[in-house]
Amino acid sequence: MSNSQHLAFIGLFSLQAALVLLCAGCDDEKKTSPLDSCEFARDGVCDEPVNCPFNTDETDCVAACATGVNLHLFAAACAYRNPPVEPPDDGDPSGGALHVTGYRDATLSIPDGENLAQNVDRHYRIYVPRAYNPDRSMPLVIAMAGHRVTHYSLDGYTQLIRSADENGFIVIDAEQQWRWEGEIRWAWWSDWSWYSAAADNPDFDFIVDLIDRTASEYNIDLSRVYLTGHSRGASMAFTAAIELSDIIAGACVQSGFTEFGYLDYRLTSWNKRRVPMVFMHGIQDPDVTIDKGDALVDRLLELGWEDGTDLLYYRLDNVTHRWQPWLNQTWWDFLNERPLP
Repeated sequence: MSNSQHLAFIGLFSLQAALVLLCAGCDDEKKTSPLDSCEFARDGVCDEPVNCPFNTDETDCVAACATGVNLHLFAAACAYRNPPVEPPDDGDPSGGALHVTGYRDATLSIPDGENLAQNVDRHYRIYVPRAYNPDRSMPLVIAMAGHRVTHYSLDGYTQLIRSADENGFIVIDAEQQWRWEGEIRWAWWSDWSWYSAAADNPDFDFIVDLIDRTASEYNIDLSRVYLTGHSRGASMAFTAAIELSDIIAGACVQSGFTEFGYLDYRLTSWNKRRVPMVFMHGIQDPDVTIDKGDALVDRLLELGWEDGTDLLYYRLDNVTHRWQPWLNQTWWDFLNERPLP
């Protein structure tokens, strides 16, 4: 082989090698694009954030969010791509100037449901996100636990603190009264004389005082104060949202019910504001059966609430008597878009 032939061969080989190296990464680039770098990417299922970090299963998650079907399964991934938009104004700021973030425990003196002539201490725990800035008001969510459940355990199973950090709202975990008569227990006063003494319910006083004190300390958005609860706490969230419709913007009711004739005696008609509500109830709930949740929703629909406008109902199959943290973003988005007028 002559020198010229040898050089031509080397040149051809170099060109072929370069092309091979250049194209070798084509398929890999398609598979390992930073937005599709998760090992489960492009498998037809949105795997964020359970199996993939955010922004690593882009193709599947964008497609899943675009379908509008079963969005509760992909709520976190969809919210990540479409973060909540801050309200165009500052809502209705209360003006409190305290700038203490994190957890804080406190008490309020509230009328005793067993003897209204005396007061008892009611405890609560407040969580203020690190991003809180007293120059801009934040919404407030008051959470209420179920029968016999301490308010100190709420954070563990609701995951509301994570939601508060992600969406920018203050959380209060409120204590139901510790009762001494009969069976000793924590219990909201859902077992009340709704026919004759609804306005005297001490839990309403507690909720109003919680809002007033928090508004004086922190700059909260008074047009965005919401209630949420589970089981007996859901019962109180529902009734308090109705009875305090002038100050409560909306409520999320999980495994809720009413008792002592609230629907029969108290909520037989309605001519005030239709408080936005999100209901969640497990069809297999053995403690508060699904017909109790159905009754609440049916009554509101009879009184003028409209499904999808000021009411959502998640009737969940294969779910028992449990809080649904995977739907936190869903109910928050719905209620946050519906402040007090």
